[in-house]
Amino acid sequence: MSSKSTLISICVLIGLLTIITQNIPFFWDMAHFSQIADHFYTNGFGKYIVPLNMDEGPFPFWGVYLAACWKLFGKSLLVSHLAMLPFILGTFLGFYKLCKSFLNDTFTSVALVLLLLEPTVGTQSLLMSYDIALLCFFLLAVNALMRGKKILYAIALVFIGVCNVRGPVVVGSLFIIQWLFAHRQSNLKYWAWSALYYLPCVIILSAWFLFHKS
Repeated sequence: MSSKSTLISICVLIGLLTIITQNIPFFWDMAHFSQIADHFYTNGFGKYIVPLNMDEGPFPFWGVYLAACWKLFGKSLLVSHLAMLPFILGTFLGFYKLCKSFLNDTFTSVALVLLLLEPTVGTQSLLMSYDIALLCFFLLAVNALMRGKKILYAIALVFIGVCNVRGPVVVGSLFIIQWLFAHRQSNLKYWAWSALYYLPCVIILSAWFLFHKS
């Protein structure tokens, strides 16, 4: 089986698993974020500062996203699980593209199966965790960086930054990764200029935290 066929088969399997596991509830910290989503679902999207007992500081991306899905398709566990699908499938597609840059077709298929069997990815997917969205955006950014798609890279950085509280740390790690690429290619001048692509993320995060503090 080719790696593309493996990817398609895995995506179909993920869709089936999503339907089968539709009754798995929110758990642990995701129960907390479902409360944030319920706040926006009930009170609308006019005010992004959530009540103090829910507020952790970062932009409430996941709560807003879930609430928007509930408004569009109905408030249910099935809709919540289906809302995960774009990020789960995006993760596997991003991982597939990354593997194709380094591995042959056979080993790419093996790597995809290993990712499917990796317990953390499976658990976070079934529990509707925003960490899958963070992983999806991270792989999008890495692939964009490797292919020189600068605008897409800048957009991915913005979504990483606002995704959750770990987002800014991941953006910092990508900044270091890009420096390592540039250093290996003896092209630090390009790296200095490419730092401009971090500006949208930095500006948006700075504006949010200033707004949040005020």
